[in-house]
Amino acid sequence: LKTALADWVATTNSQDVAKQMAFYAPVVERYYLRKNFSRQAVREDKKRLAERASLVNVTVGDPDITYDREGRRAVMRFRKQYNIEGSRLSRGEVMQELKWAKTGEGWRIVSERDVRVIR
Repeated sequence: LKTALADWVATTNSQDVAKQMAFYAPVVERYYLRKNFSRQAVREDKKRLAERASLVNVTVGDPDITYDREGRRAVMRFRKQYNIEGSRLSRGEVMQELKWAKTGEGWRIVSERDVRVIR
């Protein structure tokens, strides 16, 4: 999963929305404050960001990963620093949580949220 996280960060920074979508399950149980969000809705949200941003720079710390007993789901928490430049500047640091589920196509994100704003 650490490799998947590194790849997810790389596609986020490249603003390649199509590649980003390969990381998400068809239904995302939680997407920030929303519940049961479709992959298409996630795509639209990521696309809006990519259209507004001239630069996206995300870095992450070493993740803490906890697996369920069956090894089919995992909770990953890590510090994420971000700098987004474009029509408006956004930067900060959060404790981010990604929940992953193992599917026939590999690990997919089923939840994405900020647990805590650091700055």
